[in-house]
Amino acid sequence: MDMNMYENFVERAVLKRLQQKNASLTDLLKNTHSIFPDELLKILSKMIQNGQIIQNKNSTYQLLNPQHIQHKLLLKHKADEKINLLMKDLHLPHCLDYEWWFEAKTHAALLQKLEEKSQTHEPSHMFFLGAPIFGAYCAMMNPNRKVTILDKSASTINVLKKYLTNPSHQAIVYNAEDPLPKHLIGKADFIFFDPPWYIEYYDLFAKRALQLTYGNISTIASILFPTLTRPQSMKERSHYLTKMTNSYKLQLVELQADAATYMIPHFEEKALDQKQIHLNNWRTGDIAIFLNNGTVLPQNKAYPIEKNLWEEHVIEKVKIKIRKNNKENGYIAPEILKSTDEKAILSSVSRRSPIRKDIDFWTSTHIGLKIKGWKTISLILSGIAQQQSLDKITHEILNHFKENLSYNQVKKDISHTYAFLSQLEKASFKMTLPLLIQLKQEGKTR
Repeated sequence: MDMNMYENFVERAVLKRLQQKNASLTDLLKNTHSIFPDELLKILSKMIQNGQIIQNKNSTYQLLNPQHIQHKLLLKHKADEKINLLMKDLHLPHCLDYEWWFEAKTHAALLQKLEEKSQTHEPSHMFFLGAPIFGAYCAMMNPNRKVTILDKSASTINVLKKYLTNPSHQAIVYNAEDPLPKHLIGKADFIFFDPPWYIEYYDLFAKRALQLTYGNISTIASILFPTLTRPQSMKERSHYLTKMTNSYKLQLVELQADAATYMIPHFEEKALDQKQIHLNNWRTGDIAIFLNNGTVLPQNKAYPIEKNLWEEHVIEKVKIKIRKNNKENGYIAPEILKSTDEKAILSSVSRRSPIRKDIDFWTSTHIGLKIKGWKTISLILSGIAQQQSLDKITHEILNHFKENLSYNQVKKDISHTYAFLSQLEKASFKMTLPLLIQLKQEGKTR
């Protein structure tokens, strides 16, 4: 008997027993013809994932009625369809925003895990912080629950709003470094967060989770970076878990390795290309699930990490981040300052990379450049996003700076930069030699 047929026989025996009434693992073992307990548990787990049965809080197993199964399968089919469309509408993920998103098959498996281990059997208000796509999937799978998604990227939230049409579901632009809006404190009885994989971000997101769930018996769950992510990862994980259980008085319910798989983002592909490395989806994350008694309330203040140094633009599929430069005042003619290779593709995705301090202009296609005249370049990008002509953008710059500027001089100043930035919308954009020659004219590239 092959393995598939063997598992089918076991499933039938389980279903036959559960048609009578709910059963414990021991009860099921008595009716599955001496299968070993670990083998039965594997098959029961598959049956739970397939929506055939559920495991109750008292550890008994229960058969789901056919109508419920059909309804859940229909919800999943629609959710998968909508998430696929949503992803097509989204910009390419950006390294600076740590936009590693789960691959599609992780959504269902991760939601199943959270439902099994949640300490609030029927959470009334679920929150998702820094996990916008997964949050949208969970909202679609829970049409009768309140779901709130918080994410710092305005462009991401705008796309989510198009697909979250249920009045009980909302998506809000929120940067966890800023104080939490007061009306959200104590609103959650379930929260899932997926922060950037650096220990200071974990502490920040944990503080926001505690604020959101204050006063409630709740579940707090997060993805945790694996033990060998970097040399100090084991120490950092230990610090995080100890702080959660000791300082924040949470109880660790579940810690599972490789619970989530991420899609390899476009920017990481480009970085690995520089090293002649070509991979499929390889990055996984662990999951940590905690029970919170709602007694700890961190201060509702700013906890700056990145210090809001960047401005965001989106043109077609490309997200562009510009570093704000407070030393520049008034109108400054735009310049692209570059001294690296012709492609200008960054070879690292690490926050600790020393090259980051030299980047002022960064795209989701992983092009990193130095620039001058950041505000002028910002106005050019805004105009390109609105499909404005060079003449129209020139007028917008004149109106913005309110200085005694010559229209012809400004147009001349920005023409080469405008031509260059107009091509960034192409996902396959490269800093070609002709472009470099063009930008070098009048000293625009160094």
